[in-house]
Amino acid sequence: MKSINSLAVLSLLATLLFVSSADAASTSPGKNSAYESFSGALPSTGGATTVVTAVISKGKAKRVLEASATLSVDGVAGTIGINLAAALLANGVPLQGPGTYSNVPNHHAQTCYEDESGLDVEGCTLTITGWLDLDAAELANPGVFIGQQINVTLSGGGFNAIVGNVSGSATLGARMEKK
Repeated sequence: MKSINSLAVLSLLATLLFVSSADAASTSPGKNSAYESFSGALPSTGGATTVVTAVISKGKAKRVLEASATLSVDGVAGTIGINLAAALLANGVPLQGPGTYSNVPNHHAQTCYEDESGLDVEGCTLTITGWLDLDAAELANPGVFIGQQINVTLSGGGFNAIVGNVSGSATLGARMEKK
């Protein structure tokens, strides 16, 4: 009887641990992957400010870093448009990917326009993906990637000249894969 009660308690604890980890908003730092999310007031600097960072414990040779992120703004009343801008960086180095905005390579931007009334933005989303060959990045930046913690950063924000900062959310996923 005592062993059955102990087994039941252990099963309950294992279930609670699994459920609470499934609801987590962060898996950083991760060994080969990390995921983060954010919700609140977005920076209004259009790309120069960190929104969220995912951390991989240690960069490894013969690997590629892949990252994807989504930046969303909530609806805003009384405005004609919101500008979203985003970039993915690893230890300060831009990830490879399409897009140039304001002469900044690998920087993505989108303007969210008003709804049918012409006065409200219902909200919109910008998705960005990128990759970085860690061997090439280490060659160009010695001592920055291989054997070092990798901070993968979504920089950006949402801004409107009329209302200033806007609220929204962001998700970021990063993973290190063998070449």
